[in-house]
Amino acid sequence: MFTAPPALHVTNLAGLIWLREECRHDLGHAAYLFDIVEEEARFYLELPDSAIDALCTELDLSLFVPRFDSRALVALVAESRDVSGGLRASHLELHNLAGLEALSDACRRSTADAVWIYRINRQTAEAYRALRHRDAVAICSLLAVSAVVPRYDRHDITRILDKPAGSRAMFAAAYEPDIAEPDDARLGIQLTH
Repeated sequence: MFTAPPALHVTNLAGLIWLREECRHDLGHAAYLFDIVEEEARFYLELPDSAIDALCTELDLSLFVPRFDSRALVALVAESRDVSGGLRASHLELHNLAGLEALSDACRRSTADAVWIYRINRQTAEAYRALRHRDAVAICSLLAVSAVVPRYDRHDITRILDKPAGSRAMFAAAYEPDIAEPDDARLGIQLTH
């Protein structure tokens, strides 16, 4: 049976569990945080551990995609340099930092793999590859939303989970749209400052 790379498995698992926790805490806030509608948030709230485990074990793709394309990321880094961070990191900042670091590390290891795993274009992968740790920390102090957003809605996840074990990764990749051009990327920049 296919198994996801360990780092990707952990990243997917942590992201899905965090998404579900936020949905359980406050559906409306979770919908805002992850840029999804409340109906989708309700689906993630009810996602059982077995489904989360099946998705994270088999998929060779990230279950979350970056909110910012290459141009938006560069602008965000520039803006974050003008803002002094707080003394204590919030729950959201820590999750965002983990997501950005995982994405940046994947881009440093292999741009081609990052393009595949996160379904981003090469320019965006290069921008995340160049992201320095201190810039990632500064960005996280600005964001009022998740830096990564779910790549699948409830219909997609249901279709993936309906496939036999061992074929879910291939099935998920087979019907996904082409990699977005920079102009089509999600640019829902919502800052606290």
